[in-house]
Amino acid sequence: MKLFQPGDLVHLPQNTSLYQYLSDGTPTSMLKLQGPRLAVFWGDGSKDKMAEVLYDGEVWNTGIESCYTL
Repeated sequence: MKLFQPGDLVHLPQNTSLYQYLSDGTPTSMLKLQGPRLAVFWGDGSKDKMAEVLYDGEVWNTGIESCYTL
């Protein structure tokens, strides 16, 4: 399993899906990246094997397997 610390810069590949959820776990937004992007690792995600990342000024959830070190 990948280990990241909050504040780490991570690489997100093209076609990575990002999600936002309400506090009860209901999905509210989904975004598919059109190209590779950089984001800041924010912490463990709201669901198992998910990571929170800061991307474009908002916190999103994505699969931890989609986060790569630089």
